[in-house]
Amino acid sequence: MIDFELDEGQQELAAGARGLFEQAGGITLARELLEQGGGWSRDLWARMAALDWAGLLVPEAHGGSGGGVLDLYAISVETGRALVTSPLIPSSVIAAHVLTAGGTRAQQADLLPRIASGEAIVIPAVLEPSGAWDEGGVETTLDRGPDSLRLSGTKVLVPFAADADRLLVAAREDDGVTLVLVDPAAPGVTVAPVDNVAGLPLSTVVLDGVVAAPADVVGTPTEGWSLLAPAFARGAVLRSAEIAGAGQRMLDLSVDYAKERVQFGTPVGKHQAVQYLCTDIAMESHLTALLARRAAWLLDVGQPADRAVAAAKLYASRAAHHMAQQAHEVFAGLAFMMEHDLHLFTRHAKHWEHDLGDVRHHAEALVQAVEAEIP
Repeated sequence: MIDFELDEGQQELAAGARGLFEQAGGITLARELLEQGGGWSRDLWARMAALDWAGLLVPEAHGGSGGGVLDLYAISVETGRALVTSPLIPSSVIAAHVLTAGGTRAQQADLLPRIASGEAIVIPAVLEPSGAWDEGGVETTLDRGPDSLRLSGTKVLVPFAADADRLLVAAREDDGVTLVLVDPAAPGVTVAPVDNVAGLPLSTVVLDGVVAAPADVVGTPTEGWSLLAPAFARGAVLRSAEIAGAGQRMLDLSVDYAKERVQFGTPVGKHQAVQYLCTDIAMESHLTALLARRAAWLLDVGQPADRAVAAAKLYASRAAHHMAQQAHEVFAGLAFMMEHDLHLFTRHAKHWEHDLGDVRHHAEALVQAVEAEIP
């Protein structure tokens, strides 16, 4: 039997993350950010980076710690529990992995040490109005001139675009996807914040004939998806970890309420129907965590992980919706009020359910992975 439990160092990371997030305000901070119109705490991000969390997956040669996905799994469970919004997954995981695997020496020397220190934020701009998290969904065009590139298209739900130092734009060229680093302040780039149910710093990015240099291309032209796919896999696993952490917190809220809420002289938690609701949340948060840990372990040891990643995010996306639903059933309508903390988890869960691939996307990916293993 393979032991997927966290080792001592990873448990210390988890405990340190929980302590830091509680000290920073936890759910109270998440509520304050939502009430201020959405956003994120740059002060908390600086504190996370000071603990080397921003560089956990960046190789030591580029200023990082050279850690593994399981290390960040331990932290991501806690970001989910506390609803911490940060560039950790898009910049320090996805963009960092792409640059490590395919960046030029100049790109790596310029960006990876600054990503690892939290100084620079590099954000993938991939998703388009079609909503497809795959190569076929990329419609932004890239036209080549003698000495420059020109990009045109629209990217949606781009996180932290307003604060990014560079956007990692996926654009279609010939029969493939090419990745290009774009300055969000460059002429022709428009970043427009988007109101969203979770109050997250999401934007629509419009590229109107944006000029870039050939030196800004990351990896081999038309083969950019081969860099994005493994990076997205790591992001999806860590998003699943956040969903597991949020589920643990929703379970705590539900159990505490079931013990305290008295109707007709009896705590509602005495009723089997309420116990079943809490049991559903417990099982789904536990299974989400187990599937995410297994996928993270496979990624760390370099074994085939496509099936495990798809299974983890598929289950997590379903669980995000169902755990929130079951928790609301326990509270019998009370938690639908904005003043209740469960409302915040419900909002984040709706975004997480679809982010980095929804149920349909990962169900199809799971089928493809299983078919690929058939002799």
